[in-house]
Amino acid sequence: MLIPTRHSSLIPRSSRSVAWAAMAAAISLLALFGWLAAITYTACFLGFVWLSAKTINRPNHDIRQRNERLDILAEAAALLLTSETPERIVQSLGEKVMKHLGCQAFFNYLVEDGKESMRLNAWAGIPEKAAREIERIEFGAAVCGCVAREGRRIIAEDIANAPDKRTDLVRSFGIQAYACHPLICQGRVIGTLSFGTAARPRFGAEELALMKAVADLAATAMARKRAETALAHSEQRVRIKLESLLSPEGDIAGLELSDIIDAPAIQKMMDDFHKFACIPMAVIDVKGKVLVGVGWQDICTKFHRAHPETCRNCVESDTQLSAGVAPGEYRLYKCKNNMWDVATPIIVGGKHVGNVFSGQFFFSDESPDRELFRQQAGRYGFPESEYLAALDRVPRLSRAQVDAAMGFFLKLAHNISRMSWNNIQLARETNERKRTEEALRRNEDRLARTQEIAHLGGWELDLVNNELSWSDEAYRIFGLQPQAFGATYEAFLAAVHPDDRAAVDAAYSGSLRDGRDSYDIEHRIVRSATGEIRFVHEKCEHIRDGAGRIIRSLGMVQDITERKKAEGVEQARLRLLVAASPKTVPLEDTLRIALDEIEALSGSSLGFYHFLDEDQQTLSLQTWSTNTLKAMGAAEGKDSRYPLAEAGAWAECVRERRPVIHNDYAALPRRKGLPPGHTPVLRELTVPIMRGGRIVAVIGVGNKPTDYQAADAEIASRLGDLSWEIIERKKAEAALRRSHECLEARVAQRTEELARANEKLKQAEALQRAASAYTRSLIETSLDPLVTISPRGKITDVNEATVKATGIARERIIGTDFSDYFTEPEQARAGYRRVFAQGFVTDYPLTIRHKDGGLTDVLYNASVYRDAQGEVIGVFAAARDITRRKAAEQRLQALMQDLKRSNRDLEQFAYVASHDLQEPLRMVASFTQLLEKRYRDKLDQEGREFIGFAVDGATRMQRLINDLLSYARVSSRGRPASAVDARAALGEALANLSPAIQEAGAMVTNDDLPTVWADYGQLVQVFQNLIGNAVKFRGQKSPRVHVRARQDGRQMIFSVQDNGIGIAPEFLERIFVIFQRLHGQAKYPGTGIGLALCKKIVERHGGNIWVQSQPDQGSTFHFSIPAPGG
Repeated sequence: MLIPTRHSSLIPRSSRSVAWAAMAAAISLLALFGWLAAITYTACFLGFVWLSAKTINRPNHDIRQRNERLDILAEAAALLLTSETPERIVQSLGEKVMKHLGCQAFFNYLVEDGKESMRLNAWAGIPEKAAREIERIEFGAAVCGCVAREGRRIIAEDIANAPDKRTDLVRSFGIQAYACHPLICQGRVIGTLSFGTAARPRFGAEELALMKAVADLAATAMARKRAETALAHSEQRVRIKLESLLSPEGDIAGLELSDIIDAPAIQKMMDDFHKFACIPMAVIDVKGKVLVGVGWQDICTKFHRAHPETCRNCVESDTQLSAGVAPGEYRLYKCKNNMWDVATPIIVGGKHVGNVFSGQFFFSDESPDRELFRQQAGRYGFPESEYLAALDRVPRLSRAQVDAAMGFFLKLAHNISRMSWNNIQLARETNERKRTEEALRRNEDRLARTQEIAHLGGWELDLVNNELSWSDEAYRIFGLQPQAFGATYEAFLAAVHPDDRAAVDAAYSGSLRDGRDSYDIEHRIVRSATGEIRFVHEKCEHIRDGAGRIIRSLGMVQDITERKKAEGVEQARLRLLVAASPKTVPLEDTLRIALDEIEALSGSSLGFYHFLDEDQQTLSLQTWSTNTLKAMGAAEGKDSRYPLAEAGAWAECVRERRPVIHNDYAALPRRKGLPPGHTPVLRELTVPIMRGGRIVAVIGVGNKPTDYQAADAEIASRLGDLSWEIIERKKAEAALRRSHECLEARVAQRTEELARANEKLKQAEALQRAASAYTRSLIETSLDPLVTISPRGKITDVNEATVKATGIARERIIGTDFSDYFTEPEQARAGYRRVFAQGFVTDYPLTIRHKDGGLTDVLYNASVYRDAQGEVIGVFAAARDITRRKAAEQRLQALMQDLKRSNRDLEQFAYVASHDLQEPLRMVASFTQLLEKRYRDKLDQEGREFIGFAVDGATRMQRLINDLLSYARVSSRGRPASAVDARAALGEALANLSPAIQEAGAMVTNDDLPTVWADYGQLVQVFQNLIGNAVKFRGQKSPRVHVRARQDGRQMIFSVQDNGIGIAPEFLERIFVIFQRLHGQAKYPGTGIGLALCKKIVERHGGNIWVQSQPDQGSTFHFSIPAPGG
């Protein structure tokens, strides 16, 4: 189907590109899977594109849907085109189409081979349990089974309102519209593909077109895969049959009758026989398959062979009832459809492969049982009248006719058997002959190739006719073409080297003359075309006639040139080694010997040897060959040095780092002029000698009569390498001699030094013994137990203090486990492991157990010790007896507890005492003040002073008690430290001192103060006491006070500086003692507790307080408080 032209331009560009891409993919199938698959794919795409084009003027939504469908179809074509298992692709493809169409279910069934049923291959949209229940479906059941049986599409619409038994199954899944498409291959249904929707009662035309296109694609892909599988199986069967037919050892059991007979020829013969005999006949194989037949009756072809059950009757009759008949005999029997048949076997190679058959007749002297056949018609559903009419047309034969016909059939069966077997034998013989000929050809090819590889040729000389024949390799060895060589004995001798010709002729002629059976000789030949000389090995055996005369010679010729060259090289290497072995042979002579050997092996007549300096740019001539020196008359240029850039064409081997051959030296563009008297150069070969990637020397030879070959370069390289090895060896030997002489001198010197060192060593050993004795005395003098321990924890040595601590003898302690002598062995082992982990341990507490049960508390200190190489070889441990110290610590701990208890009692006493004292003091002060108030006018001046003294004393006593309470509460009533802003604490202190500051006209300043870790209230007390003292102890000037702070490590150092009266140096420590005053009460009142209180507060915070001062120069009080985190 073609897309109408008037619609082509209406298809969107994206849709057209997808469609044409899909078409191209489908058309490409033509080369891969055949014209049928390609036409099917192309038709699907073209039909779908045409249907899409009809609705091109719909809204953009429809266009997008159409594009999506084209994409799905293109993807389906690509997947199914390349997949080896298209059945698996259907799952993902069906789900994609189902989603695009808005369907809720799809099913793909495939027909089971040889059955009228299908199995579920792919599905979606129903529960797995429900899918298992419909996994297999019979033809004619439900919609899919009906489609499989009828081979046409079924579309069910508005299922809920249109009852149909076929749709009961899909209705149970809630499906409203359902379309099932057959998958058809070569006119046969191979499966179904169906889609169902629960959302609408019917499908649109484009939706149905997409379903059909996908179904056709899937069917074609599955058909392609099945065809490929069937083709592979068919090819395998054909190979097996050919092997059975053609192989001499083949087993014809794998062959069928159709593989053996010429069915068309037998058919023609039977047709001719039937024309005058009118007897039905056939050739049937053992499976009941009719291969050749004529005269078959309608009752058989239209009824018995057409119905499955009666057809089985026919096949069983043809195979079972005719079985077991001997060759040359026949069997007459009634078939299972109640008609007469007769059969004789066809035997091929002793195997029963089929029958010559005649049947479907009645004897003329019998009447058929029409009632029986009427019953058969009813049983099998045949139209009775037509079936009985066909029965009436069945031939009636006389028994004589049957016997006569069977005589023909017996001969026919015999001839078919004989000719079939003869044909098989002939085919096998023909095939075997072809195999033999092919094997012979391959053997000849292998022989020729083997001769070529081995350089081994063959020849034959007919002495009667003087005719010489050579193999191809013999011609190659002699460098000749067959058409350019007169194959005679004389022509052969002409190719032999002139110097060897007489010996070769004498060897062959002598063997003939002396009547020997063979001869064997090695000689040289000359290739006439190039003048090249080759070495060959000839061997011959003679053939005699009946009279004993030699009439023919068979021989072989082997090219042994490479072997001869290799032998020559090895001999030359040996001569070079022998010649250069004496230490007295100069280096130049060694090089010249090497050149002479290379010249001799390569056929050259000149040679030179150069060294190349390490800079790879400077050449130096070392020597010429003997022939060169003779030709030139002098060794000019020896030891000359010149840059590589100035060298001629011969130095190309250095520039190219490989051997270089110039067989036409005169034509070289880079050649330079030769020195005066230099031999003319016709050809040259130069090779570099390399060591470690560097060129160390260059060897050159020239003027070989024939062209240089790669083999010549190989010879020069091998002997050149050997010469360099000799050079290096000689240099090494010279260096070794020098080194030996130097070594002998150094040995003599060293011997003298060793003698002196030995004397010093003896002295050192004596000193060491003395030091060891001294060290041992120190160890034994120690009062602490000392031990050395191996890495395995075993004691290797102890001192006498250890023996006393354990009560065990030294020799019994050594070798035992270190941990065995402590009350807690595992703790001892843990400490030992820590020494090895960190290299030492200090003050490790353990308790030694004496053998008598006594215990000694010790602190162990240990460290590893090492050998001269730095390897740890053990641990040295010392135990300090801390029994007395531990007792003293316990006593001290008890005293400390008593002291703490006493301090608590004292603090409690001070608190109670001061509290209980305050009440009487308040009463004394109050009543004294009342007495002064009431009786002031009655008292004289002295009385009033006495009352003033009493009031002042009570007030001072009350202040003293308050200060004592504050001092006692520093430790007991202090709050936990926290982050405190020192500026806030200073501010509160200044607020408390505000009346005094204003009265004195004082000025208090401060720097920016930090946050510290302190008790806020106590910090306020410190600032208040220090600033209060600065205001109180002022001179004539107005008080000036400055507060600052700085950080010192983890401490903040506060300073309170004033311009007061100052303090004499001898009182700087005294002022912090409680109740210590430097001035009288009348001049500077106070209790003498303020600075002691500051000191106690600062020390409670882990700090210090001190003062810097000089009289009349002011004072600076410093105190430290921890910084946050300090």
